[in-house]
Amino acid sequence: MPTLPTPEPAPNSALGAWFHQPELPAPTLPKPDTPPAPELKNPDDGAVVVFPTPGAAGI
Repeated sequence: MPTLPTPEPAPNSALGAWFHQPELPAPTLPKPDTPPAPELKNPDDGAVVVFPTPGAAGI
C-alpha cells in the first residue's frame, strides 16, 4: 500500500494569526438622557364611578 504524504503542520505564528484579536477598548457611545418619570395620579383625585345598587332580582 502506498504511503500518503503527511501535511506539514502550520507554524505557531501562522496558527496564532487566525485567533489573534487585538485588545481594543469598547467604544464609548454617548448615553442618552433619561426620560422623566411619568406623573402618577392620586386615586382620590379621579372621577368616581357609581354603580346602581342591585334590586330584588328574580323575585
